[in-house]
Amino acid sequence: GERYAVLFSGASNNRHTNDLEFLYRTLRDIYGFRRQNIYVLNYDGTINYSGGPKPVTAWPGDSSAYRMPVDGKGTKADLESVFDTLKSKLTVNDLLFIHTNNHGGHNGTESYLCTYSGPDYLASDFAAKLGTFPGYAHLMVMMEQCHSGGFNGPILSSSTAAYTSVSSACEELRQSIGGAEFDPFARDWISAMTGNTPYGGALASNPDTNGSGRVSAREAHNYADAVKDPYDTPVF
Repeated sequence: GERYAVLFSGASNNRHTNDLEFLYRTLRDIYGFRRQNIYVLNYDGTINYSGGPKPVTAWPGDSSAYRMPVDGKGTKADLESVFDTLKSKLTVNDLLFIHTNNHGGHNGTESYLCTYSGPDYLASDFAAKLGTFPGYAHLMVMMEQCHSGGFNGPILSSSTAAYTSVSSACEELRQSIGGAEFDPFARDWISAMTGNTPYGGALASNPDTNGSGRVSAREAHNYADAVKDPYDTPVF
């Protein structure tokens, strides 16, 4: 089947855009995702973000120019538009990977994902949208935003994929920690999938704990959990 990916960051700061760039390079260079199958939604529809450092010219991982093309804004409308596109594309043998970044909150009832402008995206609405997809093979989700653990249950309940995994940086009522250039949980999860840190350094340990020669979603989560910032409370 085909492999699709959605990379989303709404109210982006530099670390959020940097996480997306690291993941984009991983999907393209390590896993061979087709460019046309990766949908990047960031901030105002460009590589830009709120705050410094400015100008936005080089990715801090290796100081090269940002490579990821941005396909739309980090809004609920643009994300749902991508979901509608995928709804018409997904078939029984396909894989969909979704990564959400930037900020998140909790309204006292459920978690939500912050956006660049317009309404926030409630966990229940996000999951309901995924529930409209036709049957497909694999859904892999990794979420970095605060209160992201509140998305796990709704996604698992609504997923139409045969196999679903959700990895979140923190429990529903907790916040996730950010860093100067990357968000620690997203950085470490992606590093496990890539085989090195964004700066090209060695990992703290081998995430392939069962020696299969490949890193599973669970193993990437376990690695990120093992080296996590004490502030984070990862949930799989």
